[in-house]
Amino acid sequence: MGLINNIPPEQQPAQTQQPGNQDEKMTQLKKAILAAQKIMYSPNTKKYFLQMLRGDDPVKMVSNAATQVVLLLINASKLQLDPRLVIPVGTVVIGDIFDFLEKARGVKATDEDLENAVEIFIKQIMSSIGGEKEVAQ
Repeated sequence: MGLINNIPPEQQPAQTQQPGNQDEKMTQLKKAILAAQKIMYSPNTKKYFLQMLRGDDPVKMVSNAATQVVLLLINASKLQLDPRLVIPVGTVVIGDIFDFLEKARGVKATDEDLENAVEIFIKQIMSSIGGEKEVAQ
């Protein structure tokens, strides 16, 4: 008795999360992603968003646009966005923007494009919000 997957209790990792904590974080993440998408496609910001997607380097365009969208989200939330959600939200926004570019202009992103855009986004967002304070990768 007390064995989980044949691991004695004393060798089992301690549970540090409270029940429901992960569900709450997923709910927060989904809400933040929806809010970011609203920013991208809102009549008030759509023109600004589309202007950011002009240029020849899709990776730069996408990472810059994602950074701006996430910064707008942070400001719109009155700085209440959990800092640990910034990079996951930005990563989803990058994917959404690449999808948009593919549909609108036929620009297909490679895995390397996605990686590079995420890397640039992380550097830009960390620089914009003051370094690595509480932003988790």
